[in-house]
Amino acid sequence: SNSASGQLGVARVLGVGRADMGDSDMLAAFDGELNELARLTKANCKPQILSMTMIGEESVHAAPALVALICRKLSAVPAERLLTIVYLWDSLSQSRKIARYRELFTPRLVPLLSAAFERAPDLIRPSLVRLFAVWRMGAVFPVPLLNELDARAVQLSGDGAAGVDAAVTGAGAAVA
Repeated sequence: SNSASGQLGVARVLGVGRADMGDSDMLAAFDGELNELARLTKANCKPQILSMTMIGEESVHAAPALVALICRKLSAVPAERLLTIVYLWDSLSQSRKIARYRELFTPRLVPLLSAAFERAPDLIRPSLVRLFAVWRMGAVFPVPLLNELDARAVQLSGDGAAGVDAAVTGAGAAVA
């Protein structure tokens, strides 16, 4: 996958469009970029997420395959590294240029993000809850699905339910 990431870098430098790379090359490169993203932290992932969002916007025809890659990575990445993958999900879902990613992520929202929340270390859960609140305020995903996700977060938080509930009902902080 390192060579796939390299292919994408070469394509960028040469100004070759991702469509010119061929779908299988582009998907392999995106998978390599996902692997790299999974190694980054919240503090240094923004440039990678912006780059991958641009790739997604330029490759809408491959959106189902890209979403499948992201969902698989979210399920497979170590729990302490899932936040960066969720932030990519967020970035593609909130893209003003295209709604296709939001449409593809919507049916996967509750099962995958509930599982991610369940696996997430306690230090990461508040960031997920803030993101859910951002989605609610921005009407990114349907309210009934967000309600279900919020209820699952409260249920999974056990003793910390009051804090999660307060964050869910009163949060307005943007994800930095």
